[in-house]
Amino acid sequence: MDFWASLWDFVGFFFWTMVLVSYLYVLFAVITDVFRDREMSGCGKAGWLILMLFVLDSGTISVGEFEAIKSRALGGAQAGRVTD
Repeated sequence: MDFWASLWDFVGFFFWTMVLVSYLYVLFAVITDVFRDREMSGCGKAGWLILMLFVLDSGTISVGEFEAIKSRALGGAQAGRVTD
C-alpha cells in the first residue's frame, strides 16, 4: 500500500509542476506580447502588467452565459444536428 501512495505522490508532483510551468509560460507569453505592441503607451503597458500580476479574478461565468457564448460561437450549427 505504501508503494501506491508514494507513486501517486510522485505523479501528483509532476502534474502540479507541469501546471505551474504552463501557467508561467502563458503569463510570460502575454507579457511579451503586450510589450511588443508599438502602438500602446508605456503607461498602458505598465497598467496591463499590474492588472495581470496583482488583480485576482475568478473569471467564472454562469451556465446561461456559457450556453449563450457557445451558441454564438457555433453559429447555431447544433440546431440542425440529428442525434441517434
